[in-house]
Amino acid sequence: SVSGNKGAAYWINPLMMFKTTASQQSSEAFLAHYLDNLHLFWEQGLNSDLPVNKSITDLPLFQNDPNLARSINEWQPVGKTIAARAKYPFGALNAVDGGSAMINMLQKVLQGESNSRALLEELQVGLVKVLNP
Repeated sequence: SVSGNKGAAYWINPLMMFKTTASQQSSEAFLAHYLDNLHLFWEQGLNSDLPVNKSITDLPLFQNDPNLARSINEWQPVGKTIAARAKYPFGALNAVDGGSAMINMLQKVLQGESNSRALLEELQVGLVKVLNP
């Protein structure tokens, strides 16, 4: 911002387990295995998201790349979800953070559409539809 404050938006890609799974023990064992081997996705170039595990962000793959290192060290710590300012959780927050209105706007930003006002007005219309059906 003009005042020097920094911020960034991020999206959560959660891992979930359910109590109703047929085999809780197998489900827990799989999740433990997955988390222990999560680093392989980045080491093999299969994942382009920023990892949250410090052990992964410390890998040379990230620290030797100036763009990734800057993203991890400077921007990831100030990132918040779009819904971070909500006073309490509610179902429509998922549509705000990961719904089509936000995704459409971000795609247009990445494609270089420069009419910020039009993009934000379109986003507003999309969010109002979700929050006030």
